[in-house]
Amino acid sequence: MSSTPTPSRKIDNFEQAVAEFQERVPELAKGLVEKIADAHKTNKKFQTAFDSFFTLCRQTLNPNISAAAVDEMLVQHLLTSGLFAESSTTRTSRAATSLPSKWRRSSTPW
Repeated sequence: MSSTPTPSRKIDNFEQAVAEFQERVPELAKGLVEKIADAHKTNKKFQTAFDSFFTLCRQTLNPNISAAAVDEMLVQHLLTSGLFAESSTTRTSRAATSLPSKWRRSSTPW
């Protein structure tokens, strides 16, 4: 049984990293879904930032996008942001670049 890595622990073996990632992602995603759901209900700063980001997503991605789809995007973004930090998409996409700045201004709700 493998130990659960801490965010700062470096994993030297790629296969080990993949196995641990596959094991932890569902658990991490579930936790993020719960935190986002709670923030929608109780965190005014999050609600304001989300409303602004949701409007931006409707304007730039799809006018019919649902709030649930944006929540899913947030989960994916939070799970993978470190993996794609140097991607040109994360530096040029209006949606991708607005979320972190909006969350920094609202003191990330969790």
